[in-house]
Amino acid sequence: MDQMTSNAPRYQIHQATPADAEYVFSLATRVQAALTASGSLQELTPSTLETIRASIHKEEILIFTYTDATSSTRLTPIGSVTISPFSPSSGHGSVSWGIDEVGGKTWYLHSLMLEPTTQGNGLGKIFLGETLKLSGKRNGAGTLVLDCWAGNQKLKRFYEEVGFGLVGMFPEEGYEIAVFRVQLRAC
Repeated sequence: MDQMTSNAPRYQIHQATPADAEYVFSLATRVQAALTASGSLQELTPSTLETIRASIHKEEILIFTYTDATSSTRLTPIGSVTISPFSPSSGHGSVSWGIDEVGGKTWYLHSLMLEPTTQGNGLGKIFLGETLKLSGKRNGAGTLVLDCWAGNQKLKRFYEEVGFGLVGMFPEEGYEIAVFRVQLRAC
């Protein structure tokens, strides 16, 4: 059934605007608290409102929203993600991963966050799927790379289920990270 005519929520992804900066900052706080409470060693990249605003200005942050059937015009944000050019010298990736960054066709996906209250319902797959489609449209063919704490088996399976392949495990200050990549198709 078409989501536009059903009573099901409708999901959208769009470029973040300066008005979204406070939301992204507060979402990061909620997500990090949930990760820590669950025993995860995963740490989100520390952000300030200034760094978030700079990423929004560079058009690197996307916002995931939904509209429920009762409010057809109100978009409620439920997640965000940052996609930056892969650049180990800027802290977006690592040369030790062996990722080719030739020609600027490699991007680093980080700070993928969903509201903790919405997790576990399949929304992450919708969000990441839409992110991959939009990235292919905006950036053309290339490689999208991400990493996570290697001890998070659930998250590693999630990335594999949505099409990412494991590049390898790499040491990171007292623990290991798992690095994944996926090929983007131009749309």
